[in-house]
Amino acid sequence: MMIPMVRKGLGAGRGKGYKNIQGRDPKIHSDSARGRKQPQKLPYIPKLNKKLPDQAKFYDSLWIQNKGVFYRGTSGGKGLSMGVLGAGTYVSWKEGMAKAFAKISAMKNQGEPKVEEIKLSKDLRLLDAQSKTFNDIKRKLGVNPFEKVGDPLFARVLTEEVKMLGYDGVISDDVADGIVIFEK
Repeated sequence: MMIPMVRKGLGAGRGKGYKNIQGRDPKIHSDSARGRKQPQKLPYIPKLNKKLPDQAKFYDSLWIQNKGVFYRGTSGGKGLSMGVLGAGTYVSWKEGMAKAFAKISAMKNQGEPKVEEIKLSKDLRLLDAQSKTFNDIKRKLGVNPFEKVGDPLFARVLTEEVKMLGYDGVISDDVADGIVIFEK
């Protein structure tokens, strides 16, 4: 059986590329079967240092202002999480706000109010709670973008939607809402 020859490379019909003549077996149909490597498609995973479209720009200035230290109000080892930005660890950039949440948490959990200092990474990718992306996610879940929902189920679903976009948490410019950092 005669295997037809196929030119590979530049210059079809121009006298160039004849060094790359290769046989083609008509019984083999796929490039991978012919020994040609196919590019492998991987799921999209954003780089850690890459900015995402609606990433909060004011987090950088808050981080510099606080030298990376943020505050969490707790009592009995538990914090008070309303879940308006998602499910996770809520922190504030104001110590006074963390103290207020610690007192409310103490009434609920019946423990001693305590303010913890938490050092956050500068490279966190936080979605701005006032962004179009966050509002679109809330609309998709059937909630008015300006409505604050404190339901734990809603918070978990919201968290998964935001995590799928590659964000580590959500930040609000309202100090009472603060910052939520999602669990990995």
